[in-house]
Amino acid sequence: MPWQDEPEKVVDYRERDQCYLDLAVKSREHRYCDRITSGQYAQTECYLNLGFLKEDEALCEKITASPYFRDYCISYVGILGGEQWVCEHVSKEYLYLKLKCYGAITNDSAHCNKITKEEEREYCRALAENNPILCKGVSSVDDRDKCHLLIAKKTGNQTTCESVDNLDWRGICYEKVGDM
Repeated sequence: MPWQDEPEKVVDYRERDQCYLDLAVKSREHRYCDRITSGQYAQTECYLNLGFLKEDEALCEKITASPYFRDYCISYVGILGGEQWVCEHVSKEYLYLKLKCYGAITNDSAHCNKITKEEEREYCRALAENNPILCKGVSSVDDRDKCHLLIAKKTGNQTTCESVDNLDWRGICYEKVGDM
């Protein structure tokens, strides 16, 4: 993308904000998320990605446009860090995210059995049982990639990273497993 290192020179705000998002992910610095102007959802994506990458709940708290994405981010930070207390910060409104967080951290699919939506229950079971085969039942490609990434991180198995379709997230998967 042109001007990738100087996004303020890009005239089209969508391209400029994509540059800021790319820089934020590349540098792991949230100051680039703060510069996104095309709307709260673009900024939400930026904080969500950084919260996930840095395993930092404070970045999730910066998500103000959507309580769902805030809680989604917090649940993944809890899972990545293996910190059950982080799951407590997921609101009651998104109980299935909280249950998925607990199930993944405790490796106890009994939490998952309380989730009513079948796909979310299976996603939870994949994480609780560290079973990447169950990730195949997750319809969202992005969530399926995260399912594989989370299991790879939890188990320390880089081979699971090969199932991540998005090449950027696959690289992040190898990085997270290598950091263990």
